[in-house]
Amino acid sequence: MAIERKKSWFSDDESTDDENTSTDEIIPPSLGKMSSIAGHGKERAFVKSGDQNAKLVEYIDKVELLVMSINTLYNQFAAGVEQRPPLEKIAQLEYVMKILNNLPKTSPTYLFRFKNAQGLYTSYKARWNKLMQDIESGKIKRFADPKNRSRS
Repeated sequence: MAIERKKSWFSDDESTDDENTSTDEIIPPSLGKMSSIAGHGKERAFVKSGDQNAKLVEYIDKVELLVMSINTLYNQFAAGVEQRPPLEKIAQLEYVMKILNNLPKTSPTYLFRFKNAQGLYTSYKARWNKLMQDIESGKIKRFADPKNRSRS
């Protein structure tokens, strides 16, 4: 199995993505596309995998980013900064989760990452639903609500 090291986006090096960082030049086309494996070091290993694994990793990363983005928007909505809850982003997140549920998990590593993303989604979704119930019932007051501002 061919392994190649590639510097990740959080490297201390100031190189740009325009330089020769493509794995297609080194790996023959007969071996297929290369996809990244999640790692915490300064470099990530690239190993041979199918397009399904690359899509799975891409969608899992997208779920994690969307959950954090939606959580920030909900916090802004609860504080009164945003006028509406982020319904469009939630629809995007649910769509990505449906896709993730249908993709095959070919190794325990991918299954573990999927289960973590699914748990993150489930727990935050319950939090957002409770937040909306509390706002609608009046337990939480929106501070920057334009209706409650006094006119001077």
